[in-house]
Amino acid sequence: MKVSLGYDLDSDGTLAASEAVSTFFSCNSVPQITAPSLVLDEDCTAELQIPVTFSDVDGSLASTSATIVASGSAFVPTLGADNVLRIPAGAHKSGAVIRVSATDNNGAVTTQNVTVGFVGTGCVLTDAFFGVFPDTCTEINVDPLVGDDRGGPVTTLRHVFYNGDNGLLRADLDLANPQSVAGGNLDTLIADPISGQLFTLWSSSLAFTNLAEVTDQLIGNGSGLVWDELALVDEDTLAIGAKVTLASAIVAAQNDTLFDFGAGDVPVNVRDLVVAARDGHVVIVDRLAVIGDTVEGIRTRTFDAATGALLNQASVDSTDVGDYSTRAWNGQEVAIQHYLLLQNATDGDKLTFRNSNGVWVELDVDTPSAPVVERSTTFATNHDVQNLALDGSGYIAIFHSEGGFISSAAESVTRCLIQFVPNDGSIDDR
Repeated sequence: MKVSLGYDLDSDGTLAASEAVSTFFSCNSVPQITAPSLVLDEDCTAELQIPVTFSDVDGSLASTSATIVASGSAFVPTLGADNVLRIPAGAHKSGAVIRVSATDNNGAVTTQNVTVGFVGTGCVLTDAFFGVFPDTCTEINVDPLVGDDRGGPVTTLRHVFYNGDNGLLRADLDLANPQSVAGGNLDTLIADPISGQLFTLWSSSLAFTNLAEVTDQLIGNGSGLVWDELALVDEDTLAIGAKVTLASAIVAAQNDTLFDFGAGDVPVNVRDLVVAARDGHVVIVDRLAVIGDTVEGIRTRTFDAATGALLNQASVDSTDVGDYSTRAWNGQEVAIQHYLLLQNATDGDKLTFRNSNGVWVELDVDTPSAPVVERSTTFATNHDVQNLALDGSGYIAIFHSEGGFISSAAESVTRCLIQFVPNDGSIDDR
């Protein structure tokens, strides 16, 4: 900014060039905003108040405002003279991103996003995944730390874990502070984002006491690998904790077993697995090929994480052409894939995954006769995104993409706000 000093000799209210005694240029500092980046609303029946602090070291504030960037429900945020961001009471759905702006007297503008998760009393939790808002995404390249992918990320209340060929990555929920915390091939990690518990599929024959000691015993494929237990893992120390016996053992991919599709046990080969967990339930889905025949099948099992009890089992084979094709997924180089599990009071457990047609679908794991619901034909259309997780709030998606999602990367983990409603074409989430 050009600043001229002098005397207004003709008293016309304007400093002419001939009246200027000295001139200098000043760089105006932008205003500062201090506000929390994440707020969890524990009670949607009451107004939510979020304090915001503004400052400007070399000027004064001319205006402040709050606008919605993305939201699962319709409401109008307000930012009063007391610098409190207010969200009115209402049955708000899942979450929202609100942009707070400040403009100083010289026209400089600063913005900061505040993400709100509606997770408490009177709030409507997310019960469907329709894609993500790309302009909310952050991403880290994980290849230099842990190498190529071995499976998708899982989330606890504090951390994101990602399985790589060269080790296990742990990062904060916002993807800050990524670090390799263990070596070995650890494909079997499962996290419950609601309880915050970290689990691994386990075998009663294993004597390890810490994940850092494990080499290839928890890979997703291999000769003779069977897991008959679910073990708690300390997310800080990686120590193996309490174990429960699974009522139905999990056979690793590329291994043979027996399964009854309705006409008695037949020998089958396990092609690959899908794992998911939420709110005390662990869902395991395996794709089976009947040995010596062209029939394939898909089996879905739901376990109680606390007891290992089998809560539900359903299966479909490829003779049920329509049912099978919508439930099948493409096999990957990694034999255990991680997808998200959603729950609501009326419809129970819902598994969301990308099927072999490239469509993101929702499978009712409690009612096998319920149809598979199509959720998104646009999300990650041009990206290798074969796994998906949500954090505990249910409004942040975390996923692995080979080649990167928002930028070029050998192997990336990406964090984005999800779309809460079907994409009407106005959002390019590809």
